[in-house]
Amino acid sequence: MKIETKITDITQEDLVNLLSTALYGSYCIAADYSVEDYKSLDNVSENDCYEDKMVKILLSGKSIILADMYAEDTEDFYGKLPHSWDEENQTMDYVVTLQDIVKGIEKALNNGGWDAECAMHLIDEDSCEFDQTEAENLVQIILFGESIYG
Repeated sequence: MKIETKITDITQEDLVNLLSTALYGSYCIAADYSVEDYKSLDNVSENDCYEDKMVKILLSGKSIILADMYAEDTEDFYGKLPHSWDEENQTMDYVVTLQDIVKGIEKALNNGGWDAECAMHLIDEDSCEFDQTEAENLVQIILFGESIYG
């Protein structure tokens, strides 16, 4: 018998933790968002950090961009998310929604092993073990369906 884990709720704090931890010092993943999308929100604050802005956009039902900085050309993509080649930055840009993040975390939980451990460390608010390597692994699962950069 196989049991599938489903996420029924994810907090703003969890999402900020995931993005800020994954992006800090990452050599393979970068992020961006539409300033217009952010300014159109009702709950903006001058104290919002970069990740807070992205999470508020996601929670409003809109998307952000997560970029694969190691992609080599227009054909170098993985997974099934919408993507496009950014000629200026030489990155493969993936359009990511809140649902994509939830599906990726569920996939990590259901993969078992280290992927599940990474997801559990994110979800467990009392855990102090969620680090950049684990967060980046989760983001790769969200983007590509698997960890392709180790």
